[in-house]
Amino acid sequence: MELKAKLKRHCLFVDLPEEILADLETNAQIKTFRKGDHIFFHGEEQLAVYFIIGGIVKIYRTDAKGREQILSVLNEGELFPHTGFFQKISYPGNAVAVQEAELAYFLLEDFETLILKHGELCIRLFRTLEKKIMELQNRLEDQLSNNAYEQVAKLLLRLTEQYGESLGGEKVRLRIPLSHKEMAQIIGTTRETVSRTFSGLKRKNIVFHDDTGAFYIINREKLTKELDPGREGETES
Repeated sequence: MELKAKLKRHCLFVDLPEEILADLETNAQIKTFRKGDHIFFHGEEQLAVYFIIGGIVKIYRTDAKGREQILSVLNEGELFPHTGFFQKISYPGNAVAVQEAELAYFLLEDFETLILKHGELCIRLFRTLEKKIMELQNRLEDQLSNNAYEQVAKLLLRLTEQYGESLGGEKVRLRIPLSHKEMAQIIGTTRETVSRTFSGLKRKNIVFHDDTGAFYIINREKLTKELDPGREGETES
C-alpha cells in the first residue's frame, strides 16, 4: 500500500485536500514496531510525533520504586505524544507496542511547519488535542468522585468505546487483552481491587471471558445501569 493511502487511513488525515496530503506524504515516514518494542523512552528529547495506522501502543511511566503507571492505551487513529508542539521538551513517558503497530511519524519541526502552512490540518489537530484534554479531565474527575468499584466499571465502558467489537445486542468483546494489574495501573488502584470488582461483575452476568479466556465480553447496558446513581449493589470504597 502506498504511503498516501496509509496516511488516509488515519482519522486526522482522511478527506484532506490533495495538496495537504501531498505535503504530508513528502514528510512522513512509516515504521512497524513488533510487540514489546519501545518507540521512545521517558526523558529522551522529543524529536517526532507519531500516528497509529494499525496496532496498539501503551504510554507509561515508572516511579522511583519501579511501579508502573499506565497513562494511555492508544489504538488505530490516535496520535502521540500529545505535547511538545512548538517547544523543546522531553518525551513525557515511555511508549511501547502492545501489539504489532504500524506508525506514521514526522519529525516534530517538519510537522510544525505543516501545521502553520495548512489551516485545516491545524484545526483538526487542535480538535484532537481538545478531545484528549476532556478525556483526561473526566478520568481525573472519576478518580476524585468515584469509589474504586465505580472507577473499574467506568474504565470498562471507556475500553468498550475504544476497543469494543460488537457481538450483537448490548454485548461487546474487548479486542485488547488487559490484565487486572494493567487495569489497576490505568486507574491508580490495586490489582486485588480490580479482581474483586470483576468477580462481582461476573456474578451479575455483566462481564464474561470469551472462548480463548484472554478477552472480556461486556454487557454495556447492564454495566451502564450498574453505574446509575440510584442503583443498589456491591461497591468498593
